[in-house]
Amino acid sequence: RFCRGLQEIAGVEILSPQEEAYRTAMISFRMKNRPYADINGQMAKAKIRVRPVAEGGLNCIRVSFHVCNHDAEVDRILDVLRTLA
Repeated sequence: RFCRGLQEIAGVEILSPQEEAYRTAMISFRMKNRPYADINGQMAKAKIRVRPVAEGGLNCIRVSFHVCNHDAEVDRILDVLRTLA
């Protein structure tokens, strides 16, 4: 659900495997028009916890989901990202 939503947002580059057989609950991405630190800051303002990943020059955001996350939480993250696109 989250990957599909990311694919619909202009300027998003998904770094995690997109093939279903290789997907995990951790999804890394970056936005071509926004520094990862800005995305992290906007998520923090929205009280959404993500992890900025600077190691290896990735400069991206990682979102980690778990069984306790609901569709509404996924939608909320995507809504914030849409405002940044």
